[in-house]
Formats: sequence, C-alpha cells, structure tokens
Amino acid sequence: MDINNGVIIGGATGYKPERVEIFLKSLNLAQFKGKVILLVYESDLAEYERFYPPSAFGFELIYRVSRIGLARRVRWYRTFKPLINRLFERLYRTNRHKKAELLKKFAYPHVSRFFEFLQCLEQLPETEFVMLTDTRDVYFQQHPFRQIRSGLYLGIENPAVTLAQDSYSTGWIRDVYGEKVLTDGSKATVIHQYDRHKDWEERVRRQFL
Repeated sequence: MDINNGVIIGGATGYKPERVEIFLKSLNLAQFKGKVILLVYESDLAEYERFYPPSAFGFELIYRVSRIGLARRVRWYRTFKPLINRLFERLYRTNRHKKAELLKKFAYPHVSRFFEFLQCLEQLPETEFVMLTDTRDVYFQQHPFRQIRSGLYLGIENPAVTLAQDSYSTGWIRDVYGEKVLTDGSKATVIHQYDRHKDWEERVRRQFL
C-alpha cells in the first residue's frame, strides 16, 4: 500500500488563487507526493498557472477546467430559480440521470462538483486513496493518508446540530432534492467523508444519481 498513490480533488471554482495558497503549501509541507486536481473556471486558469505552476510543489498539480455552476451567474437565473427547483424535485423522483445533467449546469458548485469528482475518479482506476475536499478553508498538518487503512472515513460536524438546524445545508438540499427529502432527513447529523478508492465511484453515484 503506497500512501502517495493517492489523489486529492478540490474545487476552486470562483476563488482567486490566493484563497487556496494555505491549502497547497500545507500539503506540500506535509510531504504529499501524489496528485492534486483543482477544479477551476477557464477564465481563472491563466492566473492560477502564474501563481502555482505545476512544477512548484512536490506533488503533481493538475488543473481541470470546469463549468459547474456557471449558469447560476447569468442574469435570468434568479427569476426562474423557483421553476428550476420544482423541475429538480420532479426529476429526482422520475429521471435522476436527466437531473444529473441539469445539476451540472444549474446547481451551486458545492453540489455540482461531485459530478466532476466522479469523472476524475473514472480516469484514475489504479488510485489507492482518494480525498474529496474543500480548498479555501482547509490546511494539512500531516500527510493526509498516513493513518488511513481502508474503508470510509467520516468527519462529523457538531453532533448537537441536526440537518434541519444547519441553514447552509438545508438550502442546497431543498434546491436539489425538494422539500420532502429535506423533511425526511431533518434529524440527521451533518458529516463529511473520504475513503479508499475501491468503491468511491459507486458511492458518489448513489449520493447524487
């Protein structure tokens, strides 16, 4: 088992390069030697490459141009948002694959990024370790996979706070899945997760498709 045969995939869409500096530099100081894939918008790619050329770190830095969430920036989106949400809710019950295509374009980046994550994983079949993460507010104190063996690893939020009390999560869950799904899961605890690669693709599929 090679702890450097791993990939860390993070979304940086809409962030200026300065916002991910601590993320990248702390990972480098932690002696990570695997791959780091950053999702960025095409309009920001040149600036990222100036700030952080691929040779700047001890790990392999890969930029992946993304279009997730771009439709939310157009002027007419707010006008039609209630209609789009009702469409998402209906498709969640009837045609989840069609819903997935629409989510890539219309959902918030922190939702639609999971489809990009899945595409990355499909292109990395031999990877032993995978971490899907934020970038702006994440830093590393040691090699991210040093104490990982196998299975799914979860990071829990404040256990006293349920999903219904988490205004950030309730907003996007209502947008994507509708009011009924949000109500059904309202007593759940909010968690984060990462794990070994073996069945990550299937887990991402089950979560959003």
